[in-house]
Amino acid sequence: MISSMNISWWVQRWSELHPQKNSILYEGRQITYLELHKRANQTGCWLQSLGIKKGDRVAAILNNCPEFIELYLACSRLGAIFVPVSFRLEVPELGHILNNSQPRLLVFGSGFAEKIDALNLSKSVPQIILASVGKHSGSLEILDYLSETAAFEEKKTCPHKIFRSG
Repeated sequence: MISSMNISWWVQRWSELHPQKNSILYEGRQITYLELHKRANQTGCWLQSLGIKKGDRVAAILNNCPEFIELYLACSRLGAIFVPVSFRLEVPELGHILNNSQPRLLVFGSGFAEKIDALNLSKSVPQIILASVGKHSGSLEILDYLSETAAFEEKKTCPHKIFRSG
């Protein structure tokens, strides 16, 4: 019996059927379906630890990268609404989109740090949690996406079981 069928279910299923098959090839790095499934679970556990739940919005300003897919799959598993934001936009357009979508979390690539700093999100209501993929040296309090999600690797600290591990 299938309890929930969405895009992340397919990744879980492929991780069971073909765990060593490549799902992503990125800058010479090969990521198998099993690795992608586990990373999506880790990311989902991290989102839950931040209080992200079904119906919450999670925005992402990222270049094409595995973290974009992990975040998308994790949102799908939780029932959170994934809000991809074009990295080509300028500060006024980014501000408008974030104001309208009201995400609880914004994950951005370190190359977009200047734009994020210019948005002055520390004064947003409700407060947006910020996380950077890569180093960030701005004045805002920014979580490190890679270390935060890695903390959930092989641990049973996830508040709720999302999908079983392959």
